[in-house]
Parts: sequence; structure tokens; C-alpha cells
Amino acid sequence: MLVLTADDVKACIDMTRAIEASAEAFTIATSGGALVPVRHQIPLSEDSVGFFMPGYIAELPALGLKIGCMCFSNLKRGLPSTFCTIVLIDPVTGLTLSFIEATWLTNLKTGAGTGVATDLLARPDCTTHAVLGTGAIAYHQVEGVLAVRPSIDRVILWNRTTKKAHELAAELKSNLGEGVAFEVSESAESAVRAADIVTTCTASPDPVVKGEWVRAGTHVNLTGAHGSDMREGDDELLRRTSVRSVDMLDAASVSGELKLPIEAGVATRESFVEIGQILTGSAPRRTDDDEITWYKSGGIAAQDLTTGKAVYEQARARGLGTDIDLDRSLSTAQSA
Repeated sequence: MLVLTADDVKACIDMTRAIEASAEAFTIATSGGALVPVRHQIPLSEDSVGFFMPGYIAELPALGLKIGCMCFSNLKRGLPSTFCTIVLIDPVTGLTLSFIEATWLTNLKTGAGTGVATDLLARPDCTTHAVLGTGAIAYHQVEGVLAVRPSIDRVILWNRTTKKAHELAAELKSNLGEGVAFEVSESAESAVRAADIVTTCTASPDPVVKGEWVRAGTHVNLTGAHGSDMREGDDELLRRTSVRSVDMLDAASVSGELKLPIEAGVATRESFVEIGQILTGSAPRRTDDDEITWYKSGGIAAQDLTTGKAVYEQARARGLGTDIDLDRSLSTAQSA
């Protein structure tokens, strides 16, 4: 079994490759080529939950499981709110192939999914990107959007804690700042009203984007607030949206972003499409520059599998990671 640390993972994949892997996952999932049960969650306390995301893609082939824990009190401990691990298994023999530290990789993958959706749905001439929420996933949300829309020259950040927004602005400027101005907004409303693309990365139980703020032609990515009673966009935003896309309907339907408006009669399940359908041409993209488009990231194991498999193959090719023999008797039998 190959054990890959965060440093190993970072050496094996970048945003461009992650976007390719995410597009592959969305296409396979929509075509029915991925067996990905809805994420199973176990409440651990009032502010923490464990989650388990198994999946199998025959054509790769890839079998695996992502295990994670969201613990919001970690912020008081100076730790990330979420930790993740991916286990890859050989679907032919059942042997464990790799144990991958996937906290950073999950954030990269989520940003890559947003990159795929933004490339498909945002206007090609977008210049301003507003990001609401500046936690762990926000950096890669900016990176993913910039990768597919190099026309962007202004990124506006908003966070309830302004200090964190300034810290992220400084990090982004240092790493991605060539030709892009990073600024901090005092309010979510002013950031949204100025933007061509809006991305939310919050754990807010209540909408942080109001439809009345969103100007014609805007594309909105909703990537946080995964709870069944949580949502980042309001009913008015949904009403004004012409294309409502998700990574996978079964996965996204358990989030409040779909569940609440469907229960209220504001939307129907049939009014949402999967990004894979847009990729394959079976669902439409925007048809004019005034449409408002919408993407909800629910998180699917197919993305973790395609991304994790890409990392594993690159690590093997480059001789990275640490090989651990879990059962020496098997090694002896295989060499006999």
C-alpha cells in the first residue's frame, strides 16, 4: 500500500489536472458509469459530523472510499474544520492500493468542480469574481475560476470576520496575483452587486446571496452549506436563474440548497440538471449574456476517485510516497 502525505499529493497534481479529472467524473457519473451512493453522515456532536463517501468506476478502474470529519469547533483550536482521507482499492484483487491524505486534495477538487461549471456557464468576458466566505476551500475556488476565466482582473472577498478576508487576499496576491487585483468588501451585498461570477464558501444556515443583488448575466457557484437545513442562495435567486446545475442530483438533493425550495414548491427536482449533462450536450448552457446561471456543489465520490486515481498514478510514476506491506504473508505468496 502506498501512503501519500499532503506534500506528496501537492507534488502530483495541479488545478489544470484536477479540472480535467473533475470533468471526467461528472461525465462518467451522468452516463451511469459510476456507482456512488449518497454520502453517509454520522452526527458526532452539536458541531461535528463524520462522513463516508464510497464509489466505484469500472472504466478507470477505481474503487475507493473517502472518510472525513467536519468539526467547526476546530477553528477555536487553530485547526482546519475538515479533515479527509481517501483509500483506493484494487477492484480486481481487493488489495488496498493507497492511503491518501486528502484534506488539501478535497479543497482542490471542489475548486476544480467549480472551474468546470464556471467554464461551461459563465460569460466568456467576465472580469470580476466575488467570493463570500474565506475558509479553507476559498483559495482553490478562486484558483479554479481564474484557471478557466483568465479575463478576470478583479477578485472581491467578503467574510464575516474581515481579518480573515484580508489574510486570504494577501495569500492570493502572493501566489495568483499577476494581473489580478484582490480587495476586501465590507458587505456581501456590495460584493455580489459588482460581480460577473459569485462563489459562496460559507457554512451559513441562511442565504448570503439574495437574488435581488445579482445582476443580469451573472454566474453563481454555491459550494458551502451542505446541511439539509442550510442554503447560501435565496428563493429569488432560484426564480431568476435559467440554468440550475448540480454535480449529481442524488448527492445535491439532500442539501438545503435543493431540498428546501423543492419542499416549498419554489422549484422541482426536474428543474435541475447535472453538470455532466451540460458537458455531454444533453442539457443546454446559457443562451444569452443576460441569463443568470447557477451551480451547486454537493460533493460526489466520483470526483474523489478520478482525482485520487490521478494522484496515485503520478506518485507511482515519480516514485513518491511510502510503501507499506500490510500483510507480509501475501508478499511472500506472490513472490513464490
